[in-house]
Amino acid sequence: MSNAYLRNTWYVAGWSDELAGGQLARRLLDQPILFFRRADGAVAALADRCPHRFVPLRMGKRHGDVIECAYHGLRFDASGRCVLSPNNEQIPKAARVRSYPVIERHGLLFVWMGDTDRADAALVPDFGFMDDPAFATTHGYIHGKSGYLLMVDNILDLSHTQYLHADTLGCEALARARSEVVEHERSVDVRRTMRNSIQAPLTAASRGFADRPADAYMDTRWYPPSYLQMETCLAEPGTPRSQGKTSFALHLITPETASTNHYFWANARAFATDDESLSRRIQEGFAHAFEFEDKPILEAQQESMDGADFWSLQPVLLASDAPAVRVRRRLDRMIAEEAGPP
Repeated sequence: MSNAYLRNTWYVAGWSDELAGGQLARRLLDQPILFFRRADGAVAALADRCPHRFVPLRMGKRHGDVIECAYHGLRFDASGRCVLSPNNEQIPKAARVRSYPVIERHGLLFVWMGDTDRADAALVPDFGFMDDPAFATTHGYIHGKSGYLLMVDNILDLSHTQYLHADTLGCEALARARSEVVEHERSVDVRRTMRNSIQAPLTAASRGFADRPADAYMDTRWYPPSYLQMETCLAEPGTPRSQGKTSFALHLITPETASTNHYFWANARAFATDDESLSRRIQEGFAHAFEFEDKPILEAQQESMDGADFWSLQPVLLASDAPAVRVRRRLDRMIAEEAGPP
């Protein structure tokens, strides 16, 4: 079940600023898709394959809101309908490419990969802090050669940070913190509280708690299929959480194939919002941790699994695995329900 995909849901296809050049080609759930911005500002998404000789449409020319195939000149509009055949021949009825519903929100491109008539905008999670001028935000993208659920596991089990991110995102208190898991209809919450404790170097230094204790709160929310929102707050020991300094992190993972992923991350903070130097340090710190610490481990993990299903390898489970196991089981059920009876 782990290599199957939930299809009737939204996946992140990219950041809006990745469309600055006019179009973006990306493989999602094993499907090549071409995204481009129309003249009216909306984003269109078409299967990146001409139905004639299967040449990628990304190699063709743009004529306004129409894509011309580079091989024989068939032209397709934003709905996927063929509007021109070579030498003005009669257009075959089958000359059509699949179009995908797209929502642009919070600086992100969300694409619906399932049945078009079931696309529901209400299922896009609310990441409103990304649009809130009261927050300073940074974001990035990393391509990973590992299955997307390994990345989901990685974010849900933060006990690894003490070992893998000792100089940036890890600390002993986080490794020892107990996780409270609460399931909701559309999400799963993982809550961690760390009283009067030394926190991760990057997290603590950015809030004025370098080398001194804080009361720390870290709440992670998983939305299906693979969105993770993390709220981190550090407060003076013994003071209310409401008086602390809060940031949000996004970890949005989309499968490219069964063994590769697209990882979109962001950080939004509600303190020192005018400090551009701090923004650069956060950007560089997170990018380094994800690119040079998480990524090599996850890719080695993927290679070691040698294509086997996660559960078939009978992983030894620790107490810290509880959130990730709950999420994997929940997603497996959703995929099975969507597929229906065998």
